[in-house]
Amino acid sequence: MIAIFPPPVTALIDKANDVYQKRASVKELKEVLDYAKTFHERSRSYFMFFNKSRVEDKEVLRLNEEMLYHCKKLDEAFVKMEEFIKTEKNELLFEAVIMVQEASYMISETTRALKRIKENFQRFSPMDIIDDFIKIAVNVYNGVFEKTALLEKIPFIVIWKQAIESDFLKFKEKYPEAEELNTNMANSLSYIERGIGAIYTFTEQGNREDLMNGMRILGVVSGDLQGFLNEMGDYRTKKCKYTSNIHADEFLSICYNLIENNSTPEEAKKILDGFKTYFKGIEEEIERFQKDFMVRLPVKDEFIEDIDRYIRDINNYLSEIDKILTDKEEETLDKECLSGFLKKLNEDFDSLQKKKSEFYGKSLQEKDLSGDVEMLQLRDIIKGFYNRIVPVSALQEALIPLCGRTSSLLERTDKFLSEKEDEKIRAIHRALESRKMAFSELESYVIDRVEDHLFDALETIEETYDDLLGTEEILSQKETEKNMIACFKCSTMNPKGQKICSKCGAKLPFASVGNMENTSIEVVMEEGKGADEGMKYEEIKELRELTDNVLQGLRPSEDLRKPLGKIIEKIGENKKAFKEFITPYLEKHGDDKELKSSAEELTKIFNELDNATSQMNSYFIKEKRDEYLSAGLEDFLKAVNELQKFQERMTELLKKKKPAGKR
Repeated sequence: MIAIFPPPVTALIDKANDVYQKRASVKELKEVLDYAKTFHERSRSYFMFFNKSRVEDKEVLRLNEEMLYHCKKLDEAFVKMEEFIKTEKNELLFEAVIMVQEASYMISETTRALKRIKENFQRFSPMDIIDDFIKIAVNVYNGVFEKTALLEKIPFIVIWKQAIESDFLKFKEKYPEAEELNTNMANSLSYIERGIGAIYTFTEQGNREDLMNGMRILGVVSGDLQGFLNEMGDYRTKKCKYTSNIHADEFLSICYNLIENNSTPEEAKKILDGFKTYFKGIEEEIERFQKDFMVRLPVKDEFIEDIDRYIRDINNYLSEIDKILTDKEEETLDKECLSGFLKKLNEDFDSLQKKKSEFYGKSLQEKDLSGDVEMLQLRDIIKGFYNRIVPVSALQEALIPLCGRTSSLLERTDKFLSEKEDEKIRAIHRALESRKMAFSELESYVIDRVEDHLFDALETIEETYDDLLGTEEILSQKETEKNMIACFKCSTMNPKGQKICSKCGAKLPFASVGNMENTSIEVVMEEGKGADEGMKYEEIKELRELTDNVLQGLRPSEDLRKPLGKIIEKIGENKKAFKEFITPYLEKHGDDKELKSSAEELTKIFNELDNATSQMNSYFIKEKRDEYLSAGLEDFLKAVNELQKFQERMTELLKKKKPAGKR
């Protein structure tokens, strides 16, 4: 899991790293530290103010205490960093950065935990601001908070209600024909005011019945109000004459009315100023979207140029229209010129809306990297520090093993490039070379912080994904054929049978289980029996692959627990079935040395399977040490190989014999 931090904290961690590497000054660090401290204090105040909108229970109270504790720890980390700024002792800087990361991470985790709890609470209203207000009221009613908690929030509720009322009055003035909707809106707002008034009366007089009535009114009426607000939006859209966007349509309508002498330049200028503010918001929205979703380069090339052009042209049209409207009387107004700009504005605004929608849709279509955990994590890291929530040091740490692993894979691939007509190997080699260049791009970003490196690297990572899927398996198969085996940690080739990597000293993975495609370990060997009781190739393969993935850190260990338990259960069932099955044969052919020896051999193999899986299971019931898994799996696969070789011979032997009572 990648640790993410608020942008000011991320900036502090990065700047501290730059200072340590002599790429930034202590003065620059102090500026970033001051900003992080300000952000932290505001966040803490925000939390204290708005945290009251949770219905209290023991878990919430515990998390609140944790939050305050971690906030205190972050304060201590800031003090430690200030000590470094005064003394410039590197050990203080190192300690401070660790403390900042730990405290900030725990604050984020605690916040998420509180959010999850809040989401699971009963909702009293579809409107968040009312729902939060009612929850505070519930806490006051239950004696958890004082009346002051309500008094703090009432001004916000009043401002919210006034904003809705102001918008409604404009709607009513423009669309008087929507009589029923206007009546419903007016009644709902009146009841909202009553609900707020009842709760305020409680804070003055202390009558709990007023508090309960206020909560009930707000809970019921806010649901109706939300529905009527949605109706207002739909009604406005349907009434749009020139474009489906109500803001643009309002501006175009007033300007065309001006041309037809049904409005004045002053009225049009007022609406124009409002529309310019609205359009500025659209520009900022698009900019935020690009950062939030880390837009793919092909998408950027395809859409951004058009979007930028539309935005630029629309702003030019608005400026020209502003000039026409400013200080102009109706008699001197250049209506023909105004009409031309309005037409262009309408066309480009509609085109922008369409292009923006397509852009958003394409940008959200990320390449599925779920088959490559390392690349999936790397993409998340790139997106994280692009959005200033993951420190650059996380990228540096991730690149070290990735670069090493890619170089090792290239070395392994080189050994097979000479093979004729092996296009798959050549495609893997090309993809690895490209991915190596992508990692170089990321290393360049660490130095110069040019964001184009991020886009280029991410594009290459996604482009090479398909060619590199299953690379390890393909190379391992070829290497096994050549009697070599690769280290899962550093990818160094080692002779088959060697247990320790000659380069890094890691436990080596295991050779394949022979031709396992035809493997099925079924002890009940009569026709029509044993099919459901035997361990199948897929189960053995799954166990082997899961264990290797756990050892490599690519899968959580818990993913292995169930398949291992299933294998252990089947071994037990098969031992029992074998005993029951072989006994009649032994009773009839007790003097048959070959049969007796074979039975003993099979018993021995089952014991080896037992011991091997027991050793693997020790990983879960004792310390989680890798050697339990690696050694256990090695012994298990050896026993499976022995059983595979033995089974045909025993089956043929039993066909020659018939137990007592059988014909």
